[in-house]
Amino acid sequence: MTQLQRPTSSASPRRAAPPAGALSWLEIDLSRLRHNVGTLRVAAGEGVAVCAAVKKDAYGLGAAAVAPALVEAGCAALGVFSVAEAAELAGLGLPAAVHVFMPVDYLDRSSPLYRLAAAGRLHFYIHSLDQLHRLGECARQLGLTLPVHLFADTGMARAGLTPAQVGQAAAQAAKLRHLKLAGLASHLATADSDPQFAEVQRQRFAQLLETLAPQHPSLTAHLANSYGTLRWAGRENLWGNSFRGMVRPGVALSAGYGVDDLVDPPAALRERQLQLRPPMSWWSWVYHLERYAAGTPVGYGSTWTAPRDATIAVVPAGYADGYRVAWSNRSVVRLFDNQRNLLGTAPVAGRVNMDQITIDVTDLAAVHGDAALRAAQVELISHDPTAANALGTLAKLASTHVYEVQCGLSPRLPRVYR
Repeated sequence: MTQLQRPTSSASPRRAAPPAGALSWLEIDLSRLRHNVGTLRVAAGEGVAVCAAVKKDAYGLGAAAVAPALVEAGCAALGVFSVAEAAELAGLGLPAAVHVFMPVDYLDRSSPLYRLAAAGRLHFYIHSLDQLHRLGECARQLGLTLPVHLFADTGMARAGLTPAQVGQAAAQAAKLRHLKLAGLASHLATADSDPQFAEVQRQRFAQLLETLAPQHPSLTAHLANSYGTLRWAGRENLWGNSFRGMVRPGVALSAGYGVDDLVDPPAALRERQLQLRPPMSWWSWVYHLERYAAGTPVGYGSTWTAPRDATIAVVPAGYADGYRVAWSNRSVVRLFDNQRNLLGTAPVAGRVNMDQITIDVTDLAAVHGDAALRAAQVELISHDPTAANALGTLAKLASTHVYEVQCGLSPRLPRVYR
């Protein structure tokens, strides 16, 4: 039995130094995040604003850490789901507006969001007529004018105003002098999987805009999520000349996915060769190494048996951290030396544990020797979309999507930014 020690940090500029004592950690490359903002701005088109969705802690990346980079790269607004998420952003002092997607009808003067609201940079989404009036009364009591966006259900069936209610809400909002009608919003249900229905939603949305145009020509119109932004890339005047446009990408920014998932990407993407770059990778290290004879079962349930004399390494990361049981005996990891030179790939051997995985490094040990494995860093999830352990590949192995995997990474994992 060989007990191994955690490798020491290297001063190599090619990587971020792991936190002291960390069993595993996430590395977030902010330059890749900024690149993704630029790609989405080009895809959205000139004059179209970007509201970066940073809900659920920016899909696990850490909203407080990545929001400044997103704004610096040109995002005009930041979108969150809840008031609590908005309060975290309010303390950063960023110049961008904050959009709260869920229906909110009350704001307390003692709230950390009050100053943001007083500055006119806290935007609310209206899902019902009752909410509209309650928020209007709250704004009156506070002596503030709050910008609101009517959220229309054009086919998502997940909340929002019915198309018939949109006109009523707009007319009633115009009478509430402490509310400012700032936009019309909706959300796409199938932009990644069914472009025909996405187009149906776009047309329904456009019809609603036409009905509002005579009385409200200065609305900001926003329907497209990540996939909608990419699918309609290069399409000029999506809403005509009367309306300012905005898009609300999330996964394309924080996970760097979307372009390759489109079955038939638009010509604007192909011609400009627009690419997204996954900004996140997940790292750990080898803390134990052992050799076993052929025929030895490994791990809970003995789901893997050594087909030959095998060298097994133990890595201190498991399903409590977000490494899924569904990847047992199916996924691979990559091992690097301390300068981030690739040593090779190793399959997960046996069932994923709560806080550990076992990997078959037999071939790597034969080539590089035990000493190299003692100092190895283990890449659990790669930011290289072509790697065998890329986020997209692992999501497919778990029969899910990249944002569920990324959001499922434990908050206890240290985030390292570079």
